[in-house]
Amino acid sequence: MHPHHDRARARTGRRRGLRAVTTATALALGAALAVGPLATPVGAAPTAPSRTTQEDEMASKISGSRWLSGRSPLPFHDVMGDHASGWSGHMAWMNDLQHHPDLTSEANKITTSWGGFAEIVGRGPSVAAVHDAFMRSPAHRDKIMGNWSWQGVGIVESGGQLWVTVRFLR
Repeated sequence: MHPHHDRARARTGRRRGLRAVTTATALALGAALAVGPLATPVGAAPTAPSRTTQEDEMASKISGSRWLSGRSPLPFHDVMGDHASGWSGHMAWMNDLQHHPDLTSEANKITTSWGGFAEIVGRGPSVAAVHDAFMRSPAHRDKIMGNWSWQGVGIVESGGQLWVTVRFLR
């Protein structure tokens, strides 16, 4: 099966808006989420939020970890999340955990006025398990705690595993 088919299947059941998060995280996220997404690239159609509950959960865990460490929570960038979801679908289809080979191109699809872009990828049985693994890895934790303005999360479930891509942009 082609990765775009997995991506389309992964979009089934997507919901708009954030799911409930812990009270502390919700309070911390409130002001940050009011900012809204970056401008859509010229020539691209705007997209409505299409996050899954799992993607919302991962984004909340990342922002919650940042908040507990004294960093600002990160608002979710829907277009970047859609691109991250496409990469997660590719990894699931290939059954191979890997970083995108051209992150510059990926960043330029979002905006040409970015100042930094990073990606972390993981695989595991649950959002909590993948987030915990990210936080135990110094390199992944450093990226999560970095000087970012936005996050985009894409998660695809395949073979009982969650394939996770998180991208950060400033």
